[in-house]
Amino acid sequence: MRSYMTAIFLCTATLFAAILSAVSSAEAAPFYRETFNLCDDTDSSSKSATELANWKAFRAGSTLGKIGFLKINPPGSPNLLVAYNSTPVGPVDGSAFWSKNISDLTIFTDEFSVDVANLTSVSYEQRLNGYDTETDLTDGSRFALLVGESWYISDQSISPQQRGAWEGANFILAGTTFGISPNKIGLGPDRPTNSGFSLPSRGTITAFGVFFPEVTGRLRIDNFTLSDAAAQVSVVGQQGSLGQCTELTSNPIGNPGTAGSKPNSPAETGTFCAPSTKKPLGKVTATAANKRLLLRSITGTSLEAARDRALFALILYNGLKIESLVNVAVRDYYSVGALQILNTSGIKQEPKAVQPKVKVLVDAYVASALLTKKGSLPLLQGVQPKTGILTGSALCGVDIRKLLQRRADKARLSGQFKIP
Repeated sequence: MRSYMTAIFLCTATLFAAILSAVSSAEAAPFYRETFNLCDDTDSSSKSATELANWKAFRAGSTLGKIGFLKINPPGSPNLLVAYNSTPVGPVDGSAFWSKNISDLTIFTDEFSVDVANLTSVSYEQRLNGYDTETDLTDGSRFALLVGESWYISDQSISPQQRGAWEGANFILAGTTFGISPNKIGLGPDRPTNSGFSLPSRGTITAFGVFFPEVTGRLRIDNFTLSDAAAQVSVVGQQGSLGQCTELTSNPIGNPGTAGSKPNSPAETGTFCAPSTKKPLGKVTATAANKRLLLRSITGTSLEAARDRALFALILYNGLKIESLVNVAVRDYYSVGALQILNTSGIKQEPKAVQPKVKVLVDAYVASALLTKKGSLPLLQGVQPKTGILTGSALCGVDIRKLLQRRADKARLSGQFKIP
């Protein structure tokens, strides 16, 4: 009987050990990877390629878009990996490239959001020129994540072992600590003055990338990858094609790619307004009292009400021209709290910081419209009268003008607003 029980115990222990081994050896699967592959038509234009890839850069205390040295140029890393949930994924290999000495630089994207619980590892490749590989071990890169209102920047720094060579950077979150830097609306994060923190167990990662305390020469990054245990996140597979490149570059205003889509979800597409040949619609003016009265008159919990509160707050309190809000995509409303403004030709202009009170209304609209992870769709869309859901079509200048006039009339404020 004792030998029988011993055999059962050994068998059970062996099975338990096998289960533990299988769990511990489970490989993480990538659910986001930016390979910076370029479309043929943008190969010669690093600026347009950067806009399509939706990667950005800023230094501590500086506004997004003030610095123009982030480019996407070929070649990339020799490792030709597969792209996931990122755009574009064209046929020409490339990498994100920075060429000017600077301090506290963040190169990042907010085209894809993920629950912090679904991230177990981060990896990328870097090629750093100019760094002293022998005396200064603090030079190098750290990975950065925006969770809630805080940037988490890894305490660990990956220094180059050989100047000018492609080298891997890998972080396992279970063993990684961070410094925390408060997110400032429209500004780059400061270098943390603290350390030793873990990522929060709950929250949404809305931006991620690489932080460089010091840039002492030309640098490139490629194949930025977020991964999780294979059982947690299913990988869609390679997204996009040469056809996608044609679609992207033929329409500079709309970007019906797959940025920001959930794993295993179909690509979202939307309809954007055609460039207008008429005189652009400018700013709306009114007294402070009438502005407050108009916003207070928009009551209710409907999606249309949420959209109008967000729309008119942007116009009345952020001082934006009507034309500036035409053809803005969800991905252009940055998770870092600035709105990427477009002109009537669809060319991105300098970002405009969104005031905190306005941001509350815009965030509420984006959440209620379920647009959080649909970066390629228009931010401000029409609403179907019968169903109360979004149409997928952007509000054009004349639409916004009519909406404002209708809301002013309903609030008995007709004639109190100077509408262009």
